Amino acid sequence: MNRARELHALGQSIWLDYIQRDMIENGALAQHVADEIVRGVTSNPSIFEQAITGSDAYRRDLRMMAQAGWPAERILDRLVIDDIRAAADVLLRLYEATNGEDGYVSIEVNPELARDSEGTLREARRLWDAVNRPNVMVKIPATREGLPAIEAAVADGLNINVTLIFSLDRYGEVMEAYLRGLEARVQRGQALHHVASVASFFVSRVDTAVDARLQEIMRSEGPEAERAASLMGKAGIANAKLAYAQFKAVFEGVRFQRLAAQGARVQRPLWASTGTKNPAYGDTYYVDNLIGPQTVNTIPQHTLEAFLDHGRVELTLEQDLSASRAQLGALESLGIDMQEVTDRLEREGVEKFARAYRSLLGTIEAQSAVLRRELGPLSQSVPEILGMLKERQVARRIWRRDASLWPASAGEAATERLGWLTSPDEALDRTPTLESIAVEVHAAGLDQIVLLGMGGSSLAAYVLASAQGRPELSVLDTSDPETIWEVQKRLEPERALFLAASKSGTTTETRALLDHFWAWMEEALGRSPGDHFIAITDAGTPLDALSRERAFREVLNPPSDVGGRYAALTEFGLMPAALLGLPLGEIAQGGAELARRCGPQVEGPANPGLVLGACLAAAHDSGRDRLTFVGDPEIETFALWAEQLIAESSGKQGRGLTPIVAEPPGSAGAYGQDRTIVYLRSSGELDRRMGGWVKAGLPVIVMEMSPG
Repeated sequence: MNRARELHALGQSIWLDYIQRDMIENGALAQHVADEIVRGVTSNPSIFEQAITGSDAYRRDLRMMAQAGWPAERILDRLVIDDIRAAADVLLRLYEATNGEDGYVSIEVNPELARDSEGTLREARRLWDAVNRPNVMVKIPATREGLPAIEAAVADGLNINVTLIFSLDRYGEVMEAYLRGLEARVQRGQALHHVASVASFFVSRVDTAVDARLQEIMRSEGPEAERAASLMGKAGIANAKLAYAQFKAVFEGVRFQRLAAQGARVQRPLWASTGTKNPAYGDTYYVDNLIGPQTVNTIPQHTLEAFLDHGRVELTLEQDLSASRAQLGALESLGIDMQEVTDRLEREGVEKFARAYRSLLGTIEAQSAVLRRELGPLSQSVPEILGMLKERQVARRIWRRDASLWPASAGEAATERLGWLTSPDEALDRTPTLESIAVEVHAAGLDQIVLLGMGGSSLAAYVLASAQGRPELSVLDTSDPETIWEVQKRLEPERALFLAASKSGTTTETRALLDHFWAWMEEALGRSPGDHFIAITDAGTPLDALSRERAFREVLNPPSDVGGRYAALTEFGLMPAALLGLPLGEIAQGGAELARRCGPQVEGPANPGLVLGACLAAAHDSGRDRLTFVGDPEIETFALWAEQLIAESSGKQGRGLTPIVAEPPGSAGAYGQDRTIVYLRSSGELDRRMGGWVKAGLPVIVMEMSPG
């Protein structure tokens, strides 16, 4: 039974009142959408305070922006916008499939602008442009000052989630602002069909406030105590039911019908604050009793889980409407002024979000100070270098393959080696072919894999195999007889498969290894062993010709414009990965995501490629050009690959960095003034040691990584 699907059949959509980067990155949100459970997402400053302070998922980006010198306000803005964009992308297909009925993600304006009409409108427009997704909704609080901003934003064509509605009178004003905004668009001759809005009517907070007053009456044990007890937990639902009656009266009226004829959408009521705060009411109380057509219920995660397990799905929103009116009347007769209650709730709601916002800024500032200290003596230089990179438009020029970035002697040749920029997208196209080859190899019983290659042609595969703990792949990047014999004696010729990898096809060591194992296999099998060999080399190389002449099982020609040490997402890295059964699609998608984050339009402090480059440049310029790589055990082999990337890619014209790997981590005193530590961090096993380095003023560049 899918209660969420049944609920939608009755006309109500479930939106999730929570967002956190983990749930976007691990696919949990996408799964909720695919399972037809969640049809939208809402956020607010309190939610982001919980998300950012309660998860390590933000540390990587927070570190980059802090070390780039960004203030806390700008860092928070970027973190929030990135999450909203990512969630909107997950929900975009649903938005399109429902013709804009659902699939929205809400982002709230700075709550400290709640009493500033013009400031709120400016912020709403800025957020709309910054997120730049058709399925984003900007949340504007329904304060007196917020109403003009709501009207103007709707008139501008923004999708608006009007939040913090508590009173029936204010709800009427919110609907009026929406209609006036639509009418302004009509007067300008602008389209209405794409403008969406919801009105977020808060429910359980009303009960919390009213119940506190009822309990005072009950404690007095006077003549009204029993009647007060009977009204506990009734105000919130009654208030919402009367609001729904208002909604129907307005949107079934002649005024809106004229707008609907021109494509206008109803402004759906959205029930907010629907997590149960009083356990006596049941954990699905504010879902079960608010079900009706053309509505949304934005639900906290724990309430959603409870509803999916045992919620009651039936139309309840229009039941006992007269009883709801009587209940609100009874509250007034007990001296409980609902207008005073809701006015106070609005003030408290604005202040609660503002406190959460200020608290989160304080947390980010404190964390930023700690992260800046990691760079020690490099901390002042990195922002300056990033400024220079921005001024010279380095990221854009790399993506444009601008030869002027390199010395004249190397410029054109360098641009012919930038194919790695688009390798992730091309890898997705190659995945089916490589996976098919892997299936055929395993079907033939070939499960002992040996990669014959040197340097860049082998290191990506070695790192993948080591990080995944896959001993069935042996990498021979040596001519040492003992090492070769250790691998050979473990092989059974009938099960062996050899990958001969050389970009140039002329690598002496690779050719020697190939000749050795070809002769050994030929003798062991008593026939030509071509079906036990795969070649990976550029088209037209000597190895390409030889492998075709000898009828290798496969001859793979990767793109010629990708250098060997950058070729992880070409056949050099992907074919071994496929043979190991690793998910090529996920590997390619990960590369594509990183390419996006390093894209030409991504500003420096949010661009991991530029930030890393700035850190390395600062290390070089300060004389700390000996890079000591240390890493958590599950990813420390990556240092071997990084060593070659740095050693072969720098050092031109007498300027460069010297990578040092396989050196056990030492105390701060073990390192000289020429050292910079590069910490490949995954599990955090070296965090305590890193703390000692930072305390001693030793610069540490932390690269957050995952073994998966």
